[in-house]
Amino acid sequence: MAGSLSKYSADSKQAFHDAARKDVPAVTALMEKFKRDVGDGKEKERGWPSAAYAVSKAGEIAMTKVMAREEEGRNRGVLVNACCPGYVNTDMTKGKGTKTPDEGAKTPVMLVLQDIGGKTGLMWQSEKEVEW
Repeated sequence: MAGSLSKYSADSKQAFHDAARKDVPAVTALMEKFKRDVGDGKEKERGWPSAAYAVSKAGEIAMTKVMAREEEGRNRGVLVNACCPGYVNTDMTKGKGTKTPDEGAKTPVMLVLQDIGGKTGLMWQSEKEVEW
């Protein structure tokens, strides 16, 4: 859940929600702002969390929401969702993850194979929708 907005300032959280309601250029501009703020050494005072990984995941979720809306307009029945596999025991977690790779694969596989009732543009974890 690195992309969760729970640790963001109210202004940054609103900026992500606003960008996600708009379009690809809006999300891209927000991520470019983060990059500039980091370059200026002012990311913390401007409301960003300390981990670039977390900001990149929040940007990914915002882009998922934009892409889902664009895809809905094409009427092809394609669903676009984001998901978190959880803290999986892999090289990335240096073997400290609490889930096996098979357990981590449950949510993405569910999104591909199961009927999720046409839900699109959402964030999922542990086979459930979660609030972004």
